[in-house]
Amino acid sequence: MIHDRPLLNVEPEMTTSIKQGSNGNQSIEKLITKAKGTVYVNDSIARAMQLYHIHNVPYLVMVDQNDKVIGMLRKDTILEYCYKLLSRTTGITGSRYELAYHNLSDFIQNTSPVLKITDPIKKVIDFVLNTGFNVFPVVDEYNKLVGTIGCRDILEGHVDGIIKLTKNT
Repeated sequence: MIHDRPLLNVEPEMTTSIKQGSNGNQSIEKLITKAKGTVYVNDSIARAMQLYHIHNVPYLVMVDQNDKVIGMLRKDTILEYCYKLLSRTTGITGSRYELAYHNLSDFIQNTSPVLKITDPIKKVIDFVLNTGFNVFPVVDEYNKLVGTIGCRDILEGHVDGIIKLTKNT
């Protein structure tokens, strides 16, 4: 198996038996990978940058104070904002102050859509083509985070025989 990230709730011996038809309704459940980092909407920009560095990822899952998933937040969105912020300020002290005390609530409109564990693969592909994101958070029926799914997961699932992609998918 090519996955360098562990699949959630999938035992290795089960992966070969979940091939489904090519009608586009294959569920994303078997392709979900573990979310590498979450950030709270009221966290500071500095905290988000620290988490990007710790987890070495280009995205974080943004959640509210009740752990409800808001969406995926891209690192480049934060970096662009920081660049604009720092270009307006003079001096390192002012820059550090601003980065430490601005929170992530300003970025809610820049987050990805959230997928449900029962959504079909076709929905992920549609989101990739229409939103500019390539990784999305996935929630269960109680809106709790179960992991993420992206282009890489779909392609690896196809290569590994977990799913079958056709022009109708």
